[in-house]
Amino acid sequence: MTKKAEIINEFLNSLVHQKPKKNVTSLFKALNNFLNSQTTQLHSIPDNLQRIEAFSRDHREKLDSIVAQSSSELTSQTPNLVQKNASISEAFRTKGNEFYKLKNLNLALRCYTLALCYAPKDAKCEALAYSNRSACFLESKQYDLCNNDIAHFERISSSWTEPDDLKIKQRIQERKCKVNGFLKPEEDTKSMQEFFTIPVRNTTVPSASPVVGIKNDNERGRHVCNSSNEPIPPGQTIIVERPFAHILLKTYDFELKHCNYCVKDLYGGGIPCEKCVFFIYCSPECQKMNSNQHKHECECSELLFELNMTRTVYLSLSIVLKLNPSTLEDYFKSNDSSELPGFTNGIYDSNAYEPINKLIYHNEILTNKEMFNYVSHAMVLANILEQKSTYFNSSMQHGEVPRAKVLLSTLLFLHQMNLPCNAHSLYKLECSRSPTEDDIRSATYEEVGAGAFALLSMINHSCSPNVVRVTLPNGRTAVISIKIIKPGEEVQDNYGEHFALTDKITRNKFLSSTYNFDCSCEACVGNWPMIHELDDKPNCNCKNAKKCAKCKAYSSELDKLDDSTTLLLNNKPEEAIPKAIHALQFYDNLEQKPCKPVSQAQETLKQALFLVSKKYFQ
Repeated sequence: MTKKAEIINEFLNSLVHQKPKKNVTSLFKALNNFLNSQTTQLHSIPDNLQRIEAFSRDHREKLDSIVAQSSSELTSQTPNLVQKNASISEAFRTKGNEFYKLKNLNLALRCYTLALCYAPKDAKCEALAYSNRSACFLESKQYDLCNNDIAHFERISSSWTEPDDLKIKQRIQERKCKVNGFLKPEEDTKSMQEFFTIPVRNTTVPSASPVVGIKNDNERGRHVCNSSNEPIPPGQTIIVERPFAHILLKTYDFELKHCNYCVKDLYGGGIPCEKCVFFIYCSPECQKMNSNQHKHECECSELLFELNMTRTVYLSLSIVLKLNPSTLEDYFKSNDSSELPGFTNGIYDSNAYEPINKLIYHNEILTNKEMFNYVSHAMVLANILEQKSTYFNSSMQHGEVPRAKVLLSTLLFLHQMNLPCNAHSLYKLECSRSPTEDDIRSATYEEVGAGAFALLSMINHSCSPNVVRVTLPNGRTAVISIKIIKPGEEVQDNYGEHFALTDKITRNKFLSSTYNFDCSCEACVGNWPMIHELDDKPNCNCKNAKKCAKCKAYSSELDKLDDSTTLLLNNKPEEAIPKAIHALQFYDNLEQKPCKPVSQAQETLKQALFLVSKKYFQ
């Protein structure tokens, strides 16, 4: 085996098992050496822009040379392991065939998808990878995905005329006829999709329903509340928001499980980016929708792969790539408006950058080393964009670039400080497409990405929240009430530690270290017990529960809640949802806090909502 073949084979095996061998250049090592050997006192400088300018004077040339050296190493490599390459594509396809023969369909699918990622656009190896993957989907009875791959194969192979190629096309036609016999008509999903929509939008906060408002006070800061005169019942969608920017956490680990635009589960399918090997989409529509956002990341993806970015660094980059470099100066002009931060002309617009720019951060708690690290990564990313992409020169003259780099670095630095307390995770319920009862019982919530949400960032924490967030497979996140929210009452989310599952000391230790606050929610003030310590009984002083109307109603509703759980486990979430909502309405009206059935109904509703979103947004 030649040295080139050995390199390809080693890298191929690392990707098949999702343990990519990074650091094929000196970028990551050189940057770490720089971070460990340098220091600049940044805390004493009062302004973020001045910090970047001071840092640039001291270290710009060194960081420029680190990026240039790594870029040169990539260019000289043969083969380049993170570029489209027909030979690597064929190697993955061959590996996939081996797994297919062994009936290991999961690894076969992964290999065929990797073959697609490395295949040059419309090359023969791309068509063959679609062909092989369609056979895998047929074997696993995923007929819709099989049909999709057949369509992609037919598009690429339409001009094939060689005898051997015609035989492949004939086999595909036979497979297509077989699949057509299994394809089912699409279900009517309108009613369930409407559950996650807001019929009438808020004129001030367009991502929310009219009952939602943003207020500001000295104790809570900016926060979201029920601004209407009526209570919000459980089960009402009050916010549907698309993040200003988002990332998938394992894009540069070749996870390839979710669409890079809408975050939908791919179940082994997907179509690759036409130019880089990292991004994958559920459809040509998502690929097109993401083209402008992805363009410049795509151009420098090889170096970003080498950088081993944290989620905060990566999400910061995703945010600034949506900005026009020729208008960066606008974000540094003083604003004398009397409006709340984030509002423009009375509107809090989730699609605008202004609310994201005005998210709070706590630079006073950063060590000088942390601040130095943030600034270094900000400048390295700006250098990569300058050296490897058309981000700057697409809209400005060459002489304007140095100033634009400083401004961009400042915004990258800002977002590395404000995202840890404000970014939101994107969660998916991990289970099969047609889950059994055991699948649903064992299903877990997997964090697959992170997003910068203007409105969700305004929602404060409670260890006993009154809303739940559901990541929808269309790129948006829905916020749904799980308690009665009274007029004027604050809308409260949970930041990861719930009273039902975690004791007060552990919760507050996590919140203090992660978000820099001590929780004073009703569960913490009341020192509520965890769910396993709660009874299924009402707070009632009666002597005969069988004759007591309150106790009888409590018990009757408990049976209905059990019915809701049974429907959920039978994969009928659309039927489980109204029963869980009814239970929440009943038990919340009892004013019994804490109440075990409330926690149970909330979890049933949450899991049902995630299942519905998977089922009706395929």
